[in-house]
Amino acid sequence: MGKKLLWLVLWLSFCQLATAFELYQSRQLDNNLFSFNDDGKRQLIHLTTLDWQPYVGADMCGLGWVTQVVVHGLMQQGYAAKVEILPWKRAVMMVETGQADILFPEYDIGKEADSDIVSGKKRLDLLELSEGFPSGPLMFWKRKDYATAWNGQYESIKGERIGVVDGYENTTEFDMLMKNGFFAISKAPSDLLNLKKLYNNRVNLIVGDPFVFRHLIHTHFSAQEAEAYLARLEPLYPVMEEKSLYLAFSTKKPGYPAILAGMNEQLKQMATSGELQKIQAATERCLP
Repeated sequence: MGKKLLWLVLWLSFCQLATAFELYQSRQLDNNLFSFNDDGKRQLIHLTTLDWQPYVGADMCGLGWVTQVVVHGLMQQGYAAKVEILPWKRAVMMVETGQADILFPEYDIGKEADSDIVSGKKRLDLLELSEGFPSGPLMFWKRKDYATAWNGQYESIKGERIGVVDGYENTTEFDMLMKNGFFAISKAPSDLLNLKKLYNNRVNLIVGDPFVFRHLIHTHFSAQEAEAYLARLEPLYPVMEEKSLYLAFSTKKPGYPAILAGMNEQLKQMATSGELQKIQAATERCLP
């Protein structure tokens, strides 16, 4: 009897550390399409995202901790969810045109940011952001042998050759300057391609999250190649901005304000209760 009780205590302790997905019925519909709690009776929320590891990824534990936070918030409200992992520009297009309901994760969107999808529209005409939750910094990376004048002011790198991911929000000031031709911008469809461009001298700086860059280096290259990348490239200080992540709700979704309000409440509860940190920590401990 004592052994059974001990086993039960250990099992309950494990469940407290388990990923959010283990609390809900989930089903993989395709390589990059997943459903949660979709029993045909619940309101189905269609979300689009991208492969942005270590935050989101089809081959990550629980699809990554950010996905777990988002799905957990929806499940707590009784919704079903369909999560589709797409190239970023397509993920954005699906939500800005109302073909999907929620885009995540998104950085803060400047009021003057134009939509690349719908001509003549600001992004915030088409999307409304949730409350934010903590992420990593946004910063430049460079080659170690490259001397740059970056001092935290964009004026110090006017005309610089900079690699960005097409369609990503960066900082409001940087994006406005980029739009006005202040930098020599080279766009790529992914952070991985930007890393390769920087390594091979095709750009002098790239913009991104250092956790994403390091994860890409360790997972997409051989050990020898990764060592070479880390020996050649480095983050550039000061950081551009400390970032939060958001969900972007399509304003074309009927009834979206109620879903948004519910998610905001869930995010606040997860932050104050420590649940958000528990989900992140549990994901970091479990294996893909």
